[in-house]
Amino acid sequence: MQKNQAPTLMASVAKAALVGAVGGVAGAYLFGNDGTLSLVGMDVSVPVALGVAIGSASLIGEYAAPMVLGMLPQSAGAVASETMMAKPAITAAAAYMTVTLLLGNVEQPLQLLMLGAGAEVAGTYAYGTVSPMLGWGRRADEEPMAVTF
Repeated sequence: MQKNQAPTLMASVAKAALVGAVGGVAGAYLFGNDGTLSLVGMDVSVPVALGVAIGSASLIGEYAAPMVLGMLPQSAGAVASETMMAKPAITAAAAYMTVTLLLGNVEQPLQLLMLGAGAEVAGTYAYGTVSPMLGWGRRADEEPMAVTF
């Protein structure tokens, strides 16, 4: 995907799924794998619920960050750093709100916020590393990237 090109829905969903997977795996280590939660009428394990919540939060953050950044006064030199900080912060806040809506009271809010932000950073890095190799986000008129081993 080009730097100035808006992300497609497929690219946003793929990145959010990868962020959710990172959040679910990290959540299993952070909070344990004990118990189940009712999520949309199904009983799922806590890491799966965290992964779904963090993946959903990442998708929300993908589209909320430009709106939030549009409300802030910006200088040309600070746009890149503001964007890099805004997406993990918005994802962390959305993950916290999503889990709070699912569970009610959250016992470890700081760990949950850090899990959301860390999963966004790690998942975005993994997506940026993997997507060019798979051709995700490529325009139809571009040549496929050659992968050599």
